[in-house]
Amino acid sequence: MSLNETNTVELIAQIRAGDREAWSRLVEREMPPLRRYARGRLPVWARGSADTQDLVQDVLLRAMPRLDSWNTDTPGALQAFLRRAVANQIVDEIRKARRRLASTAPIESRPDPAASALVEVIRKEDRTRLRAALEKVSAADRALLKARFGSGCRYAEVAARLRRPNANAARVAVERAVARLAKIMNRPKHKAGSVQ
Repeated sequence: MSLNETNTVELIAQIRAGDREAWSRLVEREMPPLRRYARGRLPVWARGSADTQDLVQDVLLRAMPRLDSWNTDTPGALQAFLRRAVANQIVDEIRKARRRLASTAPIESRPDPAASALVEVIRKEDRTRLRAALEKVSAADRALLKARFGSGCRYAEVAARLRRPNANAARVAVERAVARLAKIMNRPKHKAGSVQ
């Protein structure tokens, strides 16, 4: 059964039966629209150590125990419930940020929400290493990684786009491509003239 054919009620029944793969499929399906919904709703000044993506993941993790009592067949009900939970969490984060800003503590003791210069340099180096590693993987791996992470395609879409038999085959292919990319990125750099 493909990701699109499995409805929410069936996935929740499978989760209740202890199927961890069903939970992964549910998260995989619900996460992208929640991220799109949450994007831009949490003001930069209200962000603490967590970003919007962390907020969405936290909401999904907290929602998991509630699925045991979930009882609706209405299409889109789970997404509406999760959006409401994300909206509530955003309101909570804004309230926390306002309390932090209204604090009488000296400004020097307040955390700076912006990344430090060191963090920015490290991020830039990481992006450079990633680009260099992407040049070393095969064209097929690059296409898999671009479809899944660059375009944000679900595994079923990756399978259709790149002619894989099904979503699970696409998932396995992406995981292997990620492993090969990670292996390239983790290779130690050898200095010129050193013995290899």
